[in-house]
Amino acid sequence: LSLSGGVGAVGGGLGIGWLEESLGFKVMLAMLATFLLLWPISASLIEEKGVRRAESENARQQKQAGLGKSFYLLFFANILASVAGFFIVLIRSISMNDLGFNSFEISSTGAIGGLIALPLPMIMGWFSDRLGRKTFLHAGYLVAMLSIVMLAFSNALWHFWIVIMLQGISMGNAGAIGNAVVTDLLPKESLARGMALFGSTGWIGGVIGFAVAGWFLQNLGFTLTFVIGGILAFGAVVLLFPIKLVPQT
Repeated sequence: LSLSGGVGAVGGGLGIGWLEESLGFKVMLAMLATFLLLWPISASLIEEKGVRRAESENARQQKQAGLGKSFYLLFFANILASVAGFFIVLIRSISMNDLGFNSFEISSTGAIGGLIALPLPMIMGWFSDRLGRKTFLHAGYLVAMLSIVMLAFSNALWHFWIVIMLQGISMGNAGAIGNAVVTDLLPKESLARGMALFGSTGWIGGVIGFAVAGWFLQNLGFTLTFVIGGILAFGAVVLLFPIKLVPQT
């Protein structure tokens, strides 16, 4: 299941640019809308098997169980990193368009990011078990900072490929390792709620990142926007330091 995002990025990155170049925006958007209809249709075909519900007392205990300071530090750290990541997504497209790259070249960076994301869950999980999950999260957020620095100096197609590769590594690391850290931080009574909340950080970061990055670009310019993006990624690194991982039994 964790590979689906990477597969989608490869297909979308290669297909969207070609459709726009060959058939135009209207046809591309119409085909995308038609394709998106498959989403609810396919979901409706999934057979949901009944799961024995916990007793009411256990359910009430799960609601009352707290998440703790360390979880909230991780939660806000991943939001900051996600905001920085979506800074990269928006600025990369605008920069490439300003430099005169065509639609296929711009969308090809998404395919590159997808190719990088495909093996990440398996590779990072294996290494993090041996080197430490917190260490890997720190490394992922630092890679986001490096991606922003690289983006600030990018003017060739291969530069942007490297940027999106670094961003793919950072976001893939945050998802795969971040979920594992959540399981280390929370007792089983709080795990379902914690996983759901942590899973929302990417969407929260996307909404905030696209909204504020556009405003910053328009009002402050590229240079200050890059600086702010780097500060956000660094803030994510700082928030991880007080977290103490104690695997739950």
